[in-house]
Amino acid sequence: MTTIIIVTCLSIGILTFGFYKNNVALIFFSILGILISFLLYENTKSAKDIYEPGYEGEKVLKEKLHSLLPDDYIAYFGFPLSHGQDIDCVLPGPSGLYVIEVKNHVGDIRYSDNGWEQIKIGRSGNTYYGNLKNPSGQVLAGISEIKKHLESKGIDNFINGVVVFTNPAANQIIEKGPKNSHGL
Repeated sequence: MTTIIIVTCLSIGILTFGFYKNNVALIFFSILGILISFLLYENTKSAKDIYEPGYEGEKVLKEKLHSLLPDDYIAYFGFPLSHGQDIDCVLPGPSGLYVIEVKNHVGDIRYSDNGWEQIKIGRSGNTYYGNLKNPSGQVLAGISEIKKHLESKGIDNFINGVVVFTNPAANQIIEKGPKNSHGL
């Protein structure tokens, strides 16, 4: 965001100087700088729109876990994996180790033989189908990596996988339970 502000201020300064000196090239490049600033801002805004609901869902889970669980559970959020991804929450405690994937989607969330599907109604009344990126697959990938790491340390432990939908506007429709692949 700081870069956008700097580029915009410089462009406005150059534009003013270009008009003062009656220099068409300076005016052209300053207007180009302002347009680039606008495009950078639009891209930043859309990235925020993409990731903010996910962060909101993790915040809801964090508050819920804090209010429900005793102190002998420790929640780790944004637990990094080796391939640049992360697990939304890893929760070790007396009853076991949990890998939790948080989703904050709205609409009908359906799991069937065809996998995960999101169906929602837009403001105009049209039906939209969203991509959920296979949340159970994300959990299994996290479980697999943690399990390999623990086994390399001589620890053989069952790891529980959980997908949590935090948005109250989500209606979950489970037509067939997720398969537990690879014995994880």
